[in-house]
Amino acid sequence: MKDNIAYLAGLFDGEGSVMYKQYLEKRKNRPNPALCWRIRLEVAMADKDTIKHIYDTLMVGWWGPRKVRP
Repeated sequence: MKDNIAYLAGLFDGEGSVMYKQYLEKRKNRPNPALCWRIRLEVAMADKDTIKHIYDTLMVGWWGPRKVRP
């Protein structure tokens, strides 16, 4: 298990990215918008089996094709 976590940490270190940003978000049940933090961890990679392995091991997030806008 330790080897698996070390592998995933190294993979994220080489291929991953972290984005965090504060947004002003309007909620439907509240009259005023509130500041909300969004944190995104991303591994952009073409090997589907590796991404599926990350997803199955950590059991969080989403995986699938990414839409590229022109």
